[in-house]
Amino acid sequence: MTAINYTIFNREGRIHSSGYCDETAYDVMLQDVADQNLGFVIQEKSNHETDYVVNSHVAPRLSPMIDKTEIAANDRDAAVIENLPDPAVVMVDGETYTIKGGRLEVTSAMPATYAISVPEQFPYTALDVEIVAR
Repeated sequence: MTAINYTIFNREGRIHSSGYCDETAYDVMLQDVADQNLGFVIQEKSNHETDYVVNSHVAPRLSPMIDKTEIAANDRDAAVIENLPDPAVVMVDGETYTIKGGRLEVTSAMPATYAISVPEQFPYTALDVEIVAR
């Protein structure tokens, strides 16, 4: 009996479940997925925390990236956070901002520590980081 890897996902690509089944359970599973208005991908393994489905294929979720967490307190050196959703909700020291363009630069004229939080905005993952200006 052949095992079939599968991933079940919703319309936005969020993975509902994944695993494998034998050929006899495959048709039953397809009908169940159709009844729940979910999508189905076969022969691709996935992880619901780190992957999503786009164009009927499993892909890694998008993650914000930061180039450094320590900057000079000179109002010129910058920590750059890229690969943000556009627009993105970003919290800096508890204050909420909407960032456009998928990129945020953090500079400081004086020594300080900034708590930056980018909540999950599917398919983007969350980011929580401190940037220290010295």
